[in-house]
Amino acid sequence: MKIGHNIVTFFCHSLEDIFLVFKKIVESEPNHHQSINMLGLIANIENDIESSIKYIEKAVSLAPTNGYYRNNLGVVYLRNNDYDMALEEFMNAINYKKDISEAYSNAGFILHKKGRFKESKEMFETALAYNPANIQAYLNGANLCKDMGDYSQALGHYMSIIDQDSTNIEAHLKMAEIYFELKFYNEALEYYSKAID
Repeated sequence: MKIGHNIVTFFCHSLEDIFLVFKKIVESEPNHHQSINMLGLIANIENDIESSIKYIEKAVSLAPTNGYYRNNLGVVYLRNNDYDMALEEFMNAINYKKDISEAYSNAGFILHKKGRFKESKEMFETALAYNPANIQAYLNGANLCKDMGDYSQALGHYMSIIDQDSTNIEAHLKMAEIYFELKFYNEALEYYSKAID
């Protein structure tokens, strides 16, 4: 998919051009689920949630065991604040593709929001076991640890993010917040300053 994406990006200069390429493919091959899924992802980027759901649901109906499509559908449901449907799709994604790190992280995010901290933590740990470079899983896991009062582990996760991406503003701000709560004001100031830079 990455090679195809690079070719499409090379020949197309805008998201609208890319949308039209996939639209033409679907017009000639109405059951081309990869292109239908891409139309849904583009609609999501363009904040057209209704169209995004329609396209990705169709892709899922054509390839019901595709974990990536299920995860994509969950993301759109999440953006639409439909946490129950989103969680169901993330769990379906995991069921069909055991190593889909993003689905574990996304499910963990919702479980955290629902106050199911233990299950949420397990999801983040699994996400990171499958993909140690999943910054979103580190961030979500760190936020969970912070909410649970486990500042040591939260700081460790935020540091892991900063080690991978030293420009991650949210990680710097969250570290500053924790240091401030712990009354380590110099460290808090240091991380607030890094966030501003």
